[in-house]
Amino acid sequence: MKPIAAALSTLLLCLAPASHASEQSVRIVTLTPHATEMVFAAGAGGQVVATVESSNYPPAAQGIERIGDGLNTSAEQVLAYTPDWVVGWPSPLMSQLQSLGIKTWVSNPESLEAIGTEVLAMADSFGDQEVARDWHDHYIERLGQMGGQSDQPINVVVLASTDGQFVIGQHALINDALARCAAVNVFGHSRAQAPQVSLESLIAVKPDVLISGRALDQSAAVPTTTPLRVVDADTLYRPGPRFVEAALEICHLVQQLQTEIENR
Repeated sequence: MKPIAAALSTLLLCLAPASHASEQSVRIVTLTPHATEMVFAAGAGGQVVATVESSNYPPAAQGIERIGDGLNTSAEQVLAYTPDWVVGWPSPLMSQLQSLGIKTWVSNPESLEAIGTEVLAMADSFGDQEVARDWHDHYIERLGQMGGQSDQPINVVVLASTDGQFVIGQHALINDALARCAAVNVFGHSRAQAPQVSLESLIAVKPDVLISGRALDQSAAVPTTTPLRVVDADTLYRPGPRFVEAALEICHLVQQLQTEIENR
């Protein structure tokens, strides 16, 4: 009876459905650093066969083969890796790949919730649902630590260049984070995502604080009387899983400024 039982057990194992992860084992190319981070959060990092030079997180991503900087990457370079999926920004290259029959995932989350929702959706398509759910639980916990209320929102300028000549304007994700922290982007009404500004216009809007992703150039044209805070560029400018860390840092900064203003 034992050999029969063993054979039956083996047969049942063969007939059992494969796990979600094995069913979805695909080749993925990511064309932006934030796309790489999203795919890893979705539990599919091990399936990324090529990415761009600036993909440096998580540490495991540093061992992935490179296909240029993303801006000058060609369709031929991408196709050489025979991808099942390509994940990146909205771009002519993504449209070209889609026209060639490649599955493309255009990633451009415009809110903190959208980042979490997109990671879960990626897990459904080509990742690991359990890994993604664990990540999402922690992410929602971090979101819950954000928040701020004030009758007098803090006026913020988010710099987009180290010379002070370009600022963040109509950027849905960054502006969403600022609003949650009881702050406002004084250039958020601009139609451009990174409008060019003069020193005079920076002074005129009377910001309470300047936020930059990097240390400014020594010759940067910014108001010298306005405090400057540097938030890690990789978390501030990338609309990926770690953006919540930049948002939390901004919330903490805003709370400090509100306290200072109230105590004046």
